[in-house]
Amino acid sequence: MERRELNVRELLELERQIYQESIDRVLKQQEELSSGVLDDFVRRCRPFEEDRERELQVAKNQLQFSQQDALSLLAFDLQQADDVFRTQKTQLKRKLLEKVKRKRAMIEKRLQLRGKTFAKVIGEAVATSSSENEAEFQLSTLDGGATNT
Repeated sequence: MERRELNVRELLELERQIYQESIDRVLKQQEELSSGVLDDFVRRCRPFEEDRERELQVAKNQLQFSQQDALSLLAFDLQQADDVFRTQKTQLKRKLLEKVKRKRAMIEKRLQLRGKTFAKVIGEAVATSSSENEAEFQLSTLDGGATNT
């Protein structure tokens, strides 16, 4: 019977060793898994890595498109602002030129009226003066050449 006990003891020891090896193997796998080097883990992660790469590429493409779109919109907005500025500047210039032309025409018209009025006043003064001279001449001829001047 002793032999049988020995066999049972040996079997129990063998079983304990098997369990210990299994525990050691699982601990090693756990360490490899924690550090990310476990072959099974790495193999199973490849599809995730490929998906990740695709998603990153899509994100980069979207970023590039968004940047191009933003630059295009910026260029459009800058051009539009420049166009509006030039249009407003041209309109203001035209408006001010029209105002200056109207003012100039009004001043020239006043000058012409004053010139005509001045000429008329001078003309009337000359006419009045010559009428007075004629009247004096007529009086002097009536008086026999003597005038009261």
